[in-house]
Parts: sequence; structure tokens; C-alpha cells
Amino acid sequence: MVKLMDVKGIPIVCLKDESRAGFLMEPVYDESNCIVGFLVDQIGLSFGRKFVALEDCLRIDKNNCIIYSSSAIRKLPRKRKYKRNNDMEKLLGRNVVTRDGKGLGVVRDLVFDIETGSIEGFELSRGFMEDVVQGRNLLLLRDGVEFAEDHIIAGRSDWDEKN
Repeated sequence: MVKLMDVKGIPIVCLKDESRAGFLMEPVYDESNCIVGFLVDQIGLSFGRKFVALEDCLRIDKNNCIIYSSSAIRKLPRKRKYKRNNDMEKLLGRNVVTRDGKGLGVVRDLVFDIETGSIEGFELSRGFMEDVVQGRNLLLLRDGVEFAEDHIIAGRSDWDEKN
């Protein structure tokens, strides 16, 4: 799993000729809110929106995105119903609590599966000092999450023992 903020702005490197082809920018989603690729800020002059599909990325980590060649960067297809906003992105900044009302933090980032592009969960922040000392927690959707109007309820029962 990869955090969305970790990959925004990383360089795209072509394996074929070891050149830099641009930088990953905003994610692009399909109808089911899965990431299908990223908009690309291409080096040099480029007209129109450029796009690299997730399936064309050989590897993505915090440092770079590896593609085979620059031909993987192409215009954003208009025939498919792609969108630049995901319903999950609207949850950034929302408070997360346990079922008994204990605050777990605030949603700071989305975490996605690099193979499928599906959103797997959220990275939570409890404030600068606690984040530095203890690190940030991960709230996975598979652990059971309920969405209230102004907050998120963590469904996992072992939050109290862990924190």
C-alpha cells in the first residue's frame, strides 16, 4: 500500500533510456473510485492533459515512478468516464473516533493498493508532536468503518488496547 501524498510530485523515470519523463501529479479515478493512473507534469512543452496509466507503471515508491518508455505517457482518454475527484478525498480533515467516542485523529491522507488502484484506508494524524513521537496510525477500510455526517467511526474493537 502507498500513501497518495507520497507519490504526488515524484519523478517518472523511463527504464528504456534512463531518462526523466516528467512528474506524477493528481490521481485519475474510474467510476468505482479506483485509481487508474495519474496526470503527468511533463518536462518541456506538452499540450493537453498527459496521463500515465497505473498498469503502465512498473514500480511506484516514495522516490520515483518507473515506466518502460515515454510512450506510456499519453493523452488522457476522453472515451472513458474518468474523473479527477474521488468521494474519499472529501474525507480528508475529518475526525475519526472509536465506537465509544475516543478520538483517534484526523484523516490526513488516502492509502491505495498499487496493484488494483483501490483505496484501502486512511492515514490518521493526532497532532504534530504525537505524529513525530509515535508515528501516524493507519485506518483500513476492511476493518470496518462507518461514515457519519461530520466524522468517521472506526469499527475495529482493538483500538483501545493498541493506543
